[in-house]
Amino acid sequence: MLAAADVGAIPSTAVGAAGGVAQLDASGKVPAAQLPESSGGGAVASVNGYTGIVNLTAADVGALTQAAADARYPLTTAAVLLAGTQTISGTKTFSSVPSSTAAPTADNHLARKSYVDALGGGEWLPSDHGLAGWAFDPALGQSTGLYPGSGPIRVTAVILRVPATLTRIVWFATGYAGGLLTGSWAAIYNSSGSRVAATGDMSTAAYEPAEVHTAGGATITSPLTAAYSAPAGVYYVAWRLQYNTTTGDGPLLLAAESGAGAPPNVFGYTAVRRFGVYSTGAATAPASITLASMENGANRYWAALA
Repeated sequence: MLAAADVGAIPSTAVGAAGGVAQLDASGKVPAAQLPESSGGGAVASVNGYTGIVNLTAADVGALTQAAADARYPLTTAAVLLAGTQTISGTKTFSSVPSSTAAPTADNHLARKSYVDALGGGEWLPSDHGLAGWAFDPALGQSTGLYPGSGPIRVTAVILRVPATLTRIVWFATGYAGGLLTGSWAAIYNSSGSRVAATGDMSTAAYEPAEVHTAGGATITSPLTAAYSAPAGVYYVAWRLQYNTTTGDGPLLLAAESGAGAPPNVFGYTAVRRFGVYSTGAATAPASITLASMENGANRYWAALA
């Protein structure tokens, strides 16, 4: 009669016995009673201070939740990378100005300040004189000033290349003895002819320009009643001065060459009248002006915004 040892088999008495082999229950697992006592009888003794059936959270082991991890370590498809090509959508606000050493090569490229400054080609710009915009380089004006006349509304177009906060209307006078009368004012109109800012009564000390008695003249200004945040674009500086023409109390204003009775004031293919006049004045700055009704005028006065 053969024994289990004779054929290399495990005797039935060794199944489930110490030193033998473990059994499998109906679920195919080793019964807890046959597991070593050091394993806790099949149950976890403790995990991070928890016993029994343990379900750990991220906080239990000092880990981030999924939401916190996504916020701290966004996917590369939702992050601005340090290298590579990406398309970034939405508005981005930088706490400091981004810098670049590369020159733009396409119309939609951003440009560094030194590159833009160099495009001036050595010409004087309004910003070089502390101004936001002007009608033309005042050094190109004729050296003899012209009276604007008492009563009519004079108009000069000024272009702003970039947005600016405006607080003053500026002229250049080769001479001015003071004496503006009530009904003198100046205002700024947008490209639609709507008034966007104005001075107060320029016959009053708060708004009348300073007198000019120096050789070569001087810049004169009148403050706006309130600062105006102007978008980039074309603006019309309009003013009406009232003064005693007999005594010549009005300012002699810098102007471009105005020798012709009706000098050219509209250029190119855009209908912008850069200099003009309304023969019929107004006691106060009108809420709007009709640009199509502006007359050509004989004098092209220099004006600026600051």
